[in-house]
Amino acid sequence: MQNDYVVQNTAKMNLDQVKSRQNATRENSEGIYAERKKLEEQVHEIEENEESIKMELETSQQLEDELTRQMESSQKWLEKEREAEAAEVRKMKIFTSVLLHWSRKKILSRRILSVSGKRWENSRKSLPL
Repeated sequence: MQNDYVVQNTAKMNLDQVKSRQNATRENSEGIYAERKKLEEQVHEIEENEESIKMELETSQQLEDELTRQMESSQKWLEKEREAEAAEVRKMKIFTSVLLHWSRKKILSRRILSVSGKRWENSRKSLPL
C-alpha cells in the first residue's frame, strides 16, 4: 500500500509539474502573443507615419518648386523694371542737358540783346539831329 501511495504521490507530483509547466508555457505564450501584437501595432504606426512623412515631403517639394518659380518670375520682372528705369534716367539726362543748353542760350540771347540795346541807345544819343 505504501508503494501505491508513493506511485500515486509521484504521479500527482508529476502531474503538478506538468500543470505548472503548462501554466508557465501558457503565460509565456500569452506574453509572446501580447509582445507580437504590440510590435505589429508599432509596425503599423511606423508605416502610417512613413506615409504621412512622404505626403509632407511631396507637399513641401511642391511648395518649394512654386516659390522658386515665383522668385524667378519676380527676378525677371525686377530686371525689366531696372532696365526701364535706366532708360528713363537716360531720357531725363538728355532732357536735362537739352534744357540746360536752351537755358544758357536764352540767357546769352538776353544779354546780347541787353548789351545791343544799350549800345543802340547810346549810339542814338550821340547822333546829331
